Amino acid sequence: MRSFVHSSLFGLVAVGAALLGSPAYAQDGGTPEGGTTDGGTTDGGTSDGGVGLPACDPTTLLCSNGLIGSGHKKESTARLPTDIQTGWLPACSSNPPHCDKSIQVEAQIALDPPKTGGPIWSVDMTKDSFVDLRWDPSNVDTFTVSLEKGKPNPAAGKFTVSHTLTPEFGIYVSVPGIYTGEFTVDSSVLVNYLPGAQFNYYATGSQKFPPWGFDLVQNEVKGTDLANSQLFAVTFDQIAGWMGVNVSDYASGQFAFDATTDSKFTYQTTKVVVTGATSPIGYQAGTTEYPINDGDYVELQTHAEGVIRYTGTIDLKFVIGVTSVAGIGMNLNFPIDVYSIDYGSGDIPVVFPIQVVHIPIPNVFVPSTPLDFGTVQTGAKSNDKTVTIENTGELGAILSFTSDSNQFSINSQSTTMGPDGETYDLKVAFKPTKSGVQTGTITVNSNDPDSPVQTIEVRGIGEGPDLPGADDGGTGGSSGGNDAGLAGTVYSPSASNDGGCGCTTAPVRYGNAAAGLALAGLGLALLRRKRS
Repeated sequence: MRSFVHSSLFGLVAVGAALLGSPAYAQDGGTPEGGTTDGGTTDGGTSDGGVGLPACDPTTLLCSNGLIGSGHKKESTARLPTDIQTGWLPACSSNPPHCDKSIQVEAQIALDPPKTGGPIWSVDMTKDSFVDLRWDPSNVDTFTVSLEKGKPNPAAGKFTVSHTLTPEFGIYVSVPGIYTGEFTVDSSVLVNYLPGAQFNYYATGSQKFPPWGFDLVQNEVKGTDLANSQLFAVTFDQIAGWMGVNVSDYASGQFAFDATTDSKFTYQTTKVVVTGATSPIGYQAGTTEYPINDGDYVELQTHAEGVIRYTGTIDLKFVIGVTSVAGIGMNLNFPIDVYSIDYGSGDIPVVFPIQVVHIPIPNVFVPSTPLDFGTVQTGAKSNDKTVTIENTGELGAILSFTSDSNQFSINSQSTTMGPDGETYDLKVAFKPTKSGVQTGTITVNSNDPDSPVQTIEVRGIGEGPDLPGADDGGTGGSSGGNDAGLAGTVYSPSASNDGGCGCTTAPVRYGNAAAGLALAGLGLALLRRKRS
């Protein structure tokens, strides 16, 4: 029976015609982030610049989708975990750390967020990230969940890095017989006294990428040239006053520090977790299975996880001059050299906040109450009995009908239904050609995920002689036509309307995307969606 669903219901699709999109087949407010609802955009554009959802299995409506919400973003204002340390410079070849050097300096550099505020890194996949939910009538247990992305050009994801350099430093001065010692300056205190409070350094870079980002995204962050990258310049007397150290009692002079760095940051999504699914999705074309339950929609709790890594080279230049030690005038100068130090990071985990993805599905209800036509004369036709079928789901439904006995006829072979309580009246009649008790089954096949096959038992008694050639072979419906319950007009996206109805050829709609299909030889008009 389940294989029959494919051939009888969905084998009716013809490729020769295209049906325009209609909100009768979409969930109410089905364009997240305030997409258009006036029928002027058939692909469901989003107000924040994202694109609409693309076609999702247009020939069968066995697929639906939902956009990730505006919170699909992760950022950090924490100092990056790196260890850029120079050690004492100029370095000693023997007897470290100071050997016979008269003046040395060491520095530790941190990559911090800009002092003016804002994150040090941000990964934003808010736009154009969505989830497909597919189902197969032969499997009523699980959906197949896959990740999709919007139009790849221009890419809608954005990976941004903005940082400053925060130094701490130490100075060592040695004049034999006069003074030998070192002191350390904490930049977290020093920054409060220096003009600009950013050490006059700021670097930023941004890179766009397809939203799910399973491919590696590289973000080049370029610093300024070293000659224009002075972090600070102070005198020893200023340091003594700010830091509470007595260095001015022993030495006088000045200290300037230049630094710049070019770095390469990468981001990569490693998995997308769907709560309740069989496994995470680990690559762009990956899928996972999610339980099917009876309902009008599915809400998936979804979040992405990934890693950030970075490497770089920092260039440093120290300008230090000592003019006196212990009150004795002298001239000690640090060698004017540029020092380059490579650095890098391990994996920095990125865990996005959980997003609820709302996905509409059809939910078709067929009454199971048997139909009893009583006694009817052979060769005569009973009055029609009506079976009212309802689709409470948020996605449009496609249905086909068959009778396994030609003693019972139906007025339609197939139809389409809008969402949100749309109904369709199936007419069933009893026309016996044989005497005695006659029974049969009316089968309703649909794209309902948990109930793709529903049945109605029928019964009647034929009275009179058997007619020539009588048999009980099944029928796919009578010649009564497929006009029951159809509206006189159907939706047109180009026409002004009162909430989703104008006039054109019959459409099918799913999620937020226009479908391209036609039901072969049926000439179906779309049921006009009921409005409260």
